[in-house]
Amino acid sequence: MTYIGMPTIYYGDEKGLKGSKEWEDNRRGMIWDEKGQDLELHGSCRKLINVRKKNRALKDGDFATLHSDSKTNTYAYLRAHEEGRVMVALNNSSRKQNIII
Repeated sequence: MTYIGMPTIYYGDEKGLKGSKEWEDNRRGMIWDEKGQDLELHGSCRKLINVRKKNRALKDGDFATLHSDSKTNTYAYLRAHEEGRVMVALNNSSRKQNIII
């Protein structure tokens, strides 16, 4: 919801829908009732969508990489627009990381 371009959620990801690595079972049928859904994950997705809607920088802002480290699996970038700026820092490791921007 913060990167360049139109966000895409593959159907069911926002509800924790399971799938398989086999192409025939790439995605099982959609669960339409709340039973079996990950409601916490769904709520988090809704919050991120609202953050994007409320921040023009995330929709139309310029993009600049601020930090990139393949050893710690951390990355940070800035989205900037005349109406505001948003910095995003990502940690794709299993450990807590400190980065300097």
